[in-house]
This record gives sequence, C-alpha cells and structure tokens, in this order.
Amino acid sequence: MEFLPIHTISEIREIENFIFQSGTRADDLMRLAGKQAYDIIRESYPDLKSLTIFCGKGNNAGDGYVIAKHALDDDLKVRLIELCENSSEVALEVYKGIAGNIVKEKFSEQLEISEDDLIIDAIFGIGLTGIVQEDANLQLILSIIYLIKWWQ
Repeated sequence: MEFLPIHTISEIREIENFIFQSGTRADDLMRLAGKQAYDIIRESYPDLKSLTIFCGKGNNAGDGYVIAKHALDDDLKVRLIELCENSSEVALEVYKGIAGNIVKEKFSEQLEISEDDLIIDAIFGIGLTGIVQEDANLQLILSIIYLIKWWQ
C-alpha cells in the first residue's frame, strides 16, 4: 500500500479549491474521500467484521458516514457514535443516503465497544477553528478516556 505525502492545511485548502473550481461538488469529493478511506481500511483489515465510527459536527463526520455506507454494503456491523449534533449541510446530505440503514447513537460513558471493532475517528478535520466548545471538549475528553480504557 502506498500513501501520499501529508500536506499542510493551507495546501489542502488550495487543492480543494482547485477541485471545486473544476466543477466537483463538495459532497462528491466527500464520497470519494470516504470510499478511498474505506478501501484502505479493507485492504489493511481484510478480516474486519465490525467498526465503530466516532463523528463530530462537521464534514469529517461526512467522511465517516461514507465509510459506514460502504461497510454496510459489505455486510459489516457498523455503529455511528455522535459526539454532538452535526451542523454540516454537506455531511447531513451524505448521511441521508444511509439513514435508512443505520442510526446515529449519542456518546455516553456507558458505551460498550467490542474488542473486535475497528475504531474510526471522524471527529475533527481541517475546518476546526477557534476554541472547542466546552460541551464538545468534554465529550471529546470523555471519548478519549473511554477509548484508552477500552484499548487497555
């Protein structure tokens, strides 16, 4: 498997702007990114049976929704865990494409994850600006603590 080099946020924004100016829509780019991420997941974990996807409120969650859709298409068990309500119109539009097949769950400290699950982070992306709101920050801290406990 060959990976492309990592780019800075400004380079990514420049690449995205070029793609959008060429006529590609944001939801199409999200679907492509999510599909490519899913393909890498399947290549890396060919025996995967289930995954849990932690979603934030922006476009990164949309990538998680696309990953979920492809996993469902492959008959994998999928859970979407929401840390907060999504406010990205593009991501929500993508979610509508799988909404009949999966329900988003709210994060809670009682959340149980199978040790066989692959955990996907679809929380923060390059669009994160400013200070993380207290509620989201608390949810993120709780989820990280939970995942550390789960990992041990």
